[in-house]
Amino acid sequence: MAKYVTIMDIARELGISKSTVSRALSGDTGNVKAETLKKILETAGRMGYHRNELAVNFRQQSTHNIGIIIPEIVTTFYMTFINDAQAILRKQGYKVMIAILTRILSRRERTF
Repeated sequence: MAKYVTIMDIARELGISKSTVSRALSGDTGNVKAETLKKILETAGRMGYHRNELAVNFRQQSTHNIGIIIPEIVTTFYMTFINDAQAILRKQGYKVMIAILTRILSRRERTF
């Protein structure tokens, strides 16, 4: 199994702190010198670093995913709603998942 490159790996490679690498890769570059930032980004690219979205979501306690469930019968109303909702939510940084709710069996149909 391939080893994932972590910010600790990049920090060790460059001989700098893990927090400096973390700030640089998260876009909080106010306290990171331009030369250091350049080295971090180059090293991260060379080592094949990819941000671990699961870890980020865990730390932020949010996945930024929203699900929209619509009935099996899709009308113009639902299509307009979905398009508008997706546009608004994407601008806010959310990922939208759409599910179509199929017919739910009545109690009688489930019994027989």
